[in-house]
Amino acid sequence: MNFNELYKKTLTMRIAALLLALISLTISMPVYAWFAKQHELAAYAPISSPEALYIGAGHTDFENNQFEDIRYMYFTGLD
Repeated sequence: MNFNELYKKTLTMRIAALLLALISLTISMPVYAWFAKQHELAAYAPISSPEALYIGAGHTDFENNQFEDIRYMYFTGLD
């Protein structure tokens, strides 16, 4: 190979690497901006604790406003 062919080959490889880096940055910057914005919004999201936490069997009697006690939860139907 002479000098001109080698120069053209390396120039082509440099341009290809530059285009690859440019495409990579073009794709990654909006993604990074979205994650940064979500992280910023998460700092302002209010986290409220529940008024009351009831651990029960899952059945609620709304007429009497009572929760079924967890002691009476049966797992006989589970395999």
